[in-house]
Amino acid sequence: MINPENLNLATLPSVPLEKRTQLPSISGIYFALDADGVVHYIGRSVDIQQRWTQHHRLNQLSAMHSPRIAYLQVSDTSLLPAIEEALIEWFKPSLNGALVAKTTSKYPIVFYTNSQTKELLDRLSKKRNRSISNLMETLAIQEVEAAQESGEIEKSKQSGEMEG
Repeated sequence: MINPENLNLATLPSVPLEKRTQLPSISGIYFALDADGVVHYIGRSVDIQQRWTQHHRLNQLSAMHSPRIAYLQVSDTSLLPAIEEALIEWFKPSLNGALVAKTTSKYPIVFYTNSQTKELLDRLSKKRNRSISNLMETLAIQEVEAAQESGEIEKSKQSGEMEG
């Protein structure tokens, strides 16, 4: 296990927030730091690069002066939750546990499925490190776009595009 007291964040590899696509596709812990090296957010992911493509804290972190994403590779993904928890307890980042401002309008849709499909969705969501809700939204968007392309339904008169 990692001792947070011995962790020097300045020695960890990092990239500027605007170059987050250059993050590696590795499992580990990531740290959102400002220009002074203050930790504002700590998270974990089985694929750090993918996690940062649309991170829920992106807007808040973009407003900071020269934000960076530092990362610590953790090959054993079963250790990620415990390491993340210990690091959050040690560094006490301001954005962990803070509310995220809503920037888009989304509407809940409930659907029912059988236990086998639910189990498969659970496994797929864990494998892709995404929520079932996110998976279903992606599938719904793909179906609507396919129906628009085939002429089955018309595009929305308001925007002509789907929100994501």
